[in-house]
Amino acid sequence: MFPATILERLQPIFHETFQDSTIVVTESLSMADLAAWDSIGHMSLILAVEKAFGFQCTLEELVDLDGVQDLIGLVERKLAAS
Repeated sequence: MFPATILERLQPIFHETFQDSTIVVTESLSMADLAAWDSIGHMSLILAVEKAFGFQCTLEELVDLDGVQDLIGLVERKLAAS
């Protein structure tokens, strides 16, 4: 069995963070597509992602995150650096 992709691992994080199991996480999903993904939801999501993947983000890294594609890129960079 292959390890779960980052996108697959993000799906339950989104469901739990936003308490909505109907969210379908795709690379094209952005903050504009999800009403609950506001500034407070964003911080909750980042904290959950940090915990799940075992890293911490800097403020500078968070500034440009506005969608799943950006989030995947951040996770890839953080995991490659560790």
